[in-house]
Amino acid sequence: MDSMLTAVVPVHQMAGKLQNLRSWLAKSQEMQIVLVDDLSDDSTHVELEEIVKNLSSSNIQLVKGHFGSPGASRNKGLELVKTEFVTFWDSDDLPDPVKFVEMCRILKLSGAQVCVGEYEIVNLRNQRVTVKEILQSDVNQCVAITPGVWRMVFRSDAIPNQPFTDLRLAEDHIFLQEVKFPTMKKQVYKEKVYTYFYAGEDNLTSNRALIPDLLPALLRTNQFREVALSESEIEFSSILLVREFMTMVKKGSITLKLHVILILIRIICNRKRRTARDIFLAFKIIMEQK
Repeated sequence: MDSMLTAVVPVHQMAGKLQNLRSWLAKSQEMQIVLVDDLSDDSTHVELEEIVKNLSSSNIQLVKGHFGSPGASRNKGLELVKTEFVTFWDSDDLPDPVKFVEMCRILKLSGAQVCVGEYEIVNLRNQRVTVKEILQSDVNQCVAITPGVWRMVFRSDAIPNQPFTDLRLAEDHIFLQEVKFPTMKKQVYKEKVYTYFYAGEDNLTSNRALIPDLLPALLRTNQFREVALSESEIEFSSILLVREFMTMVKKGSITLKLHVILILIRIICNRKRRTARDIFLAFKIIMEQK
């Protein structure tokens, strides 16, 4: 039977930390895998080649190059996707390949463009496990608050060319706005499909040195918000903008904090839209989820 699904997986500086990848690769026979090795270090490259060689599976393709960011790596992987559906996983997490294939079948039957599954977060510092459920009535809000694309399956023809930014942070935010996620026809899969491992500063999203990358992401998100044609898109981009703002205020340098506060004030003072109301509601939605 031909595969319906391809998983695009960037691999960056993961030497000695590929146990999860090795585990799920052995269960991925029903799908295609594109591993994108950005050649960030020799040890990761050698270890990755050994894993692929030992599995000796025709469904795994290893791509090498100097890409510099998860988004650029994903764009490269997307060029090789030939299946009807595609998903994007991180190399240090633990997806369930069988359930992702089932999500494809749901999309096939429903004609929807994207299927969103539930997931759990494992904090490696204190071993705390948090299960994240999703409600059919609030899919856009749930995804905007936690916009990881790794628990989703998309129809390949719903994704434009080169949809990921080359920023090292918030590439998922930009992607979801590029594909117009709020207006997509969606299905929800009410089972856990993905385990996300949080390791503090080892995660790109928690690396304070990379926080300045959120500033151009915030400006791009505001551009999406300003040209949005539907209420759902405005709300979605407003929530993402507030998330990016809050992260920079919490983790950025004093200079960055002051800069982004001034930018938000300028955005709010823009009277072309109900900007102040939209931003206030986005803050309210996020705080209610905490």
